[in-house]
Amino acid sequence: MTRVDLVESRADDDKLTLECGHKIITTAPNVVVGQPWDCPECRSERLAERRKGLVLPKPEDVLDAITEEYVATMQAQGVAIGVPERAAIRRAANIQYAWYCAFRAVLG
Repeated sequence: MTRVDLVESRADDDKLTLECGHKIITTAPNVVVGQPWDCPECRSERLAERRKGLVLPKPEDVLDAITEEYVATMQAQGVAIGVPERAAIRRAANIQYAWYCAFRAVLG
C-alpha cells in the first residue's frame, strides 16, 4: 500500500502519481494527496517476486496420481472405468491441478 503523492485533474479522469513512483489514471471520485492507494504495478511486482521461488511438482506425476486415485475410488463404488472415462478423469485432474497451481501462486 502506498499513498497518493500528486493529483492531476483532467476532464474525464485524474492522473495520480504515487509515492512509489508509478503513475495511474483513475475515475475514482474525491482523490486527495496523502490518501492510501493500492498500486497495481507494485502488486504485480510483489506477485511476480512470490512466484519466482515457487517450485511445483511435475505435472505428469501429479496428474497420474490424481487420475489413479479417482479411478480407484470410483471402481471401489462399482463404477466401470474404460478408456473414455479415464481420459475424462485425466482432463478433470488437469483442471484440478491448474486450480491448485493458481491458488498456490497467489496464496503462497
